[in-house]
Amino acid sequence: DTGGGRFDFIFPEVAGYLAARALRQRPEREGEVRKLLSDPVDAAALLVPQLEELAAWLSLEWRDLREHLLATQPEVLLAGPVPYDPEQRLPLASALLAGYAGGRSEYDMAEVGRYHKLACDGLAELLRAALEEPTQPVRARIAAVHVAEAAVVFGLAEPLAHLALEPVEEAASDDDERWFLAAEAARALAASVDAGIGARLLPLVDLDVTNHENPRAQQLKGLALRALWRAGLMNVDEVLAHLTPTRDWTYDYPYTQFLKYDFPAGLTPENLAPALDWAATQENGWSDLHMPRLLADAINLRA
Repeated sequence: DTGGGRFDFIFPEVAGYLAARALRQRPEREGEVRKLLSDPVDAAALLVPQLEELAAWLSLEWRDLREHLLATQPEVLLAGPVPYDPEQRLPLASALLAGYAGGRSEYDMAEVGRYHKLACDGLAELLRAALEEPTQPVRARIAAVHVAEAAVVFGLAEPLAHLALEPVEEAASDDDERWFLAAEAARALAASVDAGIGARLLPLVDLDVTNHENPRAQQLKGLALRALWRAGLMNVDEVLAHLTPTRDWTYDYPYTQFLKYDFPAGLTPENLAPALDWAATQENGWSDLHMPRLLADAINLRA
């Protein structure tokens, strides 16, 4: 109740659905409705942002509107339901990646939560082509990584591992976007690491993040440790032997999360003893961060 005898929807998508259902009953007014949906001062005839969800619902039955959005604003189609049909989902995924690659669309991290709507047969091949193409802009490859993770696409471990290692192997500069791409690829790998991919990720585990020039190396190290530990490809002694002090709290989240939560949570009665032995030797920790002491406390709590 918004007062004055007026009501508003708790869930805006319900309003979009109901409005679209009413408008679809008047197909002869499609042209008029499309004009109302477009921003009158936008030369590109882009949609009014507040009406994008309504447009997504209308596109389910108005084919011309769907084709127009697919060519100009494919991200809008994710605001509504996307039928589980490869003939609709694959062109949408392709249009999204092409838009990011060509600079037509600005990459919005808020859209990542909608990428699960792209899951379908054939998506892995489309994403593999984007991930493996070296001339593809970084933002398009980042989008492909996020789609792969959100849509739970299997079979992409090899190209993801390559991206995760690329800035380390090529000594990329500090401001290179590939460091962010590498971290996102390593994150997406966490659920699909096997022995072969695990061996590929070992250089990331070996990173000395204390002295590394790029603070994002901490992210890569933490994500690689988490992936290998969860996959059972590192034992307790190996993990403890690879710990190094953090350098920059701005970028250390995956690393500290692994030390404080992932590693202790993975300890079992069978492998707890060496971890407790290590914890007993820790007193003040590294410099002012006391990370070993925090890890030691987490191990003791696990016991």
